[in-house]
Amino acid sequence: LVPDTDKLVARDVAGFAKMNIDVRLRHHISSIDAQAKLIHGEHQGQPFSEPYDVLMYATGARPLQLDVPGIESKGVFNLYTMSDALAIKAFIKERNAKRAVVIGGGYIGLEVAENLVQLGMYVSVVQRNAYPFPNLSPDLSKWVIDELERNNVDLRLSDSLAKACGVKDGYVTCVETKHKMIEADLVLVSIGIQPNSELAGAAGAKLGVANAVAVDERQLSSLPDVYAAGDCATHHHRVSGRAAWVPLGTTANKQGRIAGSNAAGGHAVCGLLPVPGGWRRAHAAHHALARAADRRGGAAVFPVPHRIHHHDRGGHPVGAAAGRALSRHALSLAHRHRVVA
Repeated sequence: LVPDTDKLVARDVAGFAKMNIDVRLRHHISSIDAQAKLIHGEHQGQPFSEPYDVLMYATGARPLQLDVPGIESKGVFNLYTMSDALAIKAFIKERNAKRAVVIGGGYIGLEVAENLVQLGMYVSVVQRNAYPFPNLSPDLSKWVIDELERNNVDLRLSDSLAKACGVKDGYVTCVETKHKMIEADLVLVSIGIQPNSELAGAAGAKLGVANAVAVDERQLSSLPDVYAAGDCATHHHRVSGRAAWVPLGTTANKQGRIAGSNAAGGHAVCGLLPVPGGWRRAHAAHHALARAADRRGGAAVFPVPHRIHHHDRGGHPVGAAAGRALSRHALSLAHRHRVVA
């Protein structure tokens, strides 16, 4: 748990201003005229147009929504922004919530479950797949299951939400899955995201994997002088040579650096670069995993940054141990698909 939410804000408007970056909040962009190189929108009810030489499209993504009865009840949340997190925290305190149901056992669902357990809540995780965290192989997912059980998390696999029910005064009191009724003071829906690519698509940009904005290895879209990066965009998969969509913070950070460099006149490309220590093992494993994924017609290898520090920005150690762990995961998948790095 983070005791002070201000520590989560890396930069604010004032900080950007010191770098001569003009940040304009609450400006809604309604269209892009790629031929005239203009964006159109409104601010506080007033229309405006702004010319550009180079446009950076970084609209992110939004949570997928479930279309089930009762989903609009109070106490049912998505988690995508810091505002969402603060709203959940305030709701727990205001309602003295004791029982939570998390729909989805991926990155966000499991991280939220962990934090809710630390707050003293009884947590149920409902996962559609036969094991949690589907990015892992089933044998490694067993470790995740063991950890959840050690923390008294009620894990319900091969199950899905049918409806939010028992609504009292507009507040959810339980959910009904395919197999069981579960009491709930709070429900978190975490079933994935979709890219905010509609604005670029309406301007004529080509869309690619998962309807994300299609880009080349320089993060350049099909529109002239329009770059795209982050959860709204694809990235070039250097091993397979195909486009991939991996909406994670690490990927978005690297995409932003590449796109920003190129927008400013540089020539940066997305790819795997040599790094020291244990991460060399991870590179070999990445290639093996990518080939295995390629045989399945699937996903993906994360671009690795050109420099690995001993600790990341959150103070977590990064190095040989992380490389070995990643290598074991990747090579275990490769072995099952008879791929040799």
